[in-house]
Amino acid sequence: VYEASAAAQRFLRLSPLSPEATAENGSACSTSLSLALTHRPDDLESRRILSQLNQWLWRDALCDFLIHDGLIKAADKPSVIEKLSLPSMTEQLLASSEIDRSKWVAHWKQFETQFPWLNQSVKLSAESPWVPDLVVDLAAWNLASKDAAIQDPLLRQLIMDPGAGRELYLLGSVLQGSGRVEEAQMAWNGSLKVSERFRPSILERAVTGADPTAAFQKFGPESYAGCIECAEQMRKAPVFKEQLLSRAEQLWPEAQNRLEPKIAVLRGRQFILMEQLAQADEWLRQVQGQWPTSNEIRAERARCLEALDRIDEAHEEWFIIKTLDPENEIAAASMKRLANLPPKLRKVKR
Repeated sequence: VYEASAAAQRFLRLSPLSPEATAENGSACSTSLSLALTHRPDDLESRRILSQLNQWLWRDALCDFLIHDGLIKAADKPSVIEKLSLPSMTEQLLASSEIDRSKWVAHWKQFETQFPWLNQSVKLSAESPWVPDLVVDLAAWNLASKDAAIQDPLLRQLIMDPGAGRELYLLGSVLQGSGRVEEAQMAWNGSLKVSERFRPSILERAVTGADPTAAFQKFGPESYAGCIECAEQMRKAPVFKEQLLSRAEQLWPEAQNRLEPKIAVLRGRQFILMEQLAQADEWLRQVQGQWPTSNEIRAERARCLEALDRIDEAHEEWFIIKTLDPENEIAAASMKRLANLPPKLRKVKR
């Protein structure tokens, strides 16, 4: 079983652009692993891998159907199959008309008969009810197709789990799309307890059909660092920019009392987000005096100086970083890039 399972895992890790990522190779791995599992049906991890592999083959068949119907180009297949996850497909279907949804679910079921990942996942969840990514896929299938492939108690178990940040974010997105708003909020809150990683995406999804202020009150960051990091990631979502920067300013006195290089850098980025480059440079210059060996602060000031068109000064900062850290590849690349800029861009502050 181990050899067949390892081969299937290697296949699943292939880039969609790899010449080895073909349905023929995937089917061969599936057949080999299925045969091996007849001797070890208790190997739950290998069964999970088999389910994932059959779902890949299922998505591949869906892509071929889309190509046959002229809905996508054959050349686009690698990028499409990579994005064709069940949660994302379910969100699109839930936003479609009932007729379109029924048509596509029929195609889903047709190809699932060939590649029975759903049946395998349901059986596996009954024997080992805690596999986060499996639960999300089953939930997505259930919400899109109205099948009873997953029971609500299993959903609640996922929502209450303290460690499945990515899966909770995906589940919340699917639940939101199906109108189960309270459960979606529970899932998203669970995700945020694990990590800040998905906060910007959660804010963007939560605001759909809701008041931005209400969404921000529920899912906005509660720390100074969280506000600035979130604002940086949401540059293209101005609906929250003002609220994030306003809350950051309210939280600044507390953060200033615990000032460290990371927080100092974020303060500089706050000024940049407010389009106050000169003030950002002045702040970074001051804290650079407090932490002269902090490459983090020095690198941020170098970027700020470049944005101010003070190229020679930016180059000097990267040179100092390279001196302090000879293995710093970012500093080396930045020095080379700045040195190659046209002379007319090399303005120096006098």
